[in-house]
Amino acid sequence: MFEEHAKKIFEVIGERWTSEGAIVADELPDILEKLDAAKERDKELYNQQTSYDHELRLREEAQDDQEREEVKRRRDAVNFYQRIVPLRSMIVSAIKKDEPIMWGRL
Repeated sequence: MFEEHAKKIFEVIGERWTSEGAIVADELPDILEKLDAAKERDKELYNQQTSYDHELRLREEAQDDQEREEVKRRRDAVNFYQRIVPLRSMIVSAIKKDEPIMWGRL
């Protein structure tokens, strides 16, 4: 995961980003709840932005190659709700095992 994405995720869960650290097992259920809420908000936003009417309007408005490229870039972008999938899976697994999550250099 790129640091810029990690920072955004940590902002959403209310934690300060550091390049090395840990989250204790007791905090993981609350963090999972925050991630799931953020995921749902992001999915809803994505669904609104990619609705057929919205996409049609964007295509009609995109008059030049640069604007059309921007529409394509937004459509093909990896969204927040997709980026958190590996972390969410890790948290679920750690909760089941009552273990912390640790990251950093080996």
